[in-house]
Amino acid sequence: MSIKNPSLEQLLEAQKANNEVLLGLVRKTIDGVEKLAALNLNASREFLDTAVSNAEQLASIKDPKELAKVGTALTQPGVEKVVGYSKSIYDVVSSLQQEVVSIAESQFKTATKVAQEAIEKATANAPAGTEAITAAIKSAVAASTQAFDNLSAATKQITAAAEGNLKAAGEAAAKAVGTVGKKK
Repeated sequence: MSIKNPSLEQLLEAQKANNEVLLGLVRKTIDGVEKLAALNLNASREFLDTAVSNAEQLASIKDPKELAKVGTALTQPGVEKVVGYSKSIYDVVSSLQQEVVSIAESQFKTATKVAQEAIEKATANAPAGTEAITAAIKSAVAASTQAFDNLSAATKQITAAAEGNLKAAGEAAAKAVGTVGKKK
């Protein structure tokens, strides 16, 4: 079984395509880092402003009963902000992860198609007796495709579970703060 050597032009085109994909991934990553940096900066400013405001409110309290009421009123929004901040971070990271997985899936499908076409061309002119080798190569390509599909499905399941856990944690935190506020 002989496979015709690819031309220099084909190799250069493949390298150029790979470079474009890599550059796209780097750009997506930088965009994600920028979004996280902006989110962190905004959250820091908001948390600082809230802390100053809360300190001023607490400093003006004269009655211990009023302290309990104000403490609960100050805690609830803080928990909601932390939960919202956590969700925002998750959204940015999840979005970046989905984009990277999408690019990887596209590249894998293209590579698999090229490999299958090359195998078909090579086996069309293969001498008798190479059927076992051809079957083994085709089986390896099919197995790698199945493994990649399984990995993609598992990634999507993990992402869905993480979203559910984040939502449940946020609801539980908000409920816990609400329960503490009602007891006081």
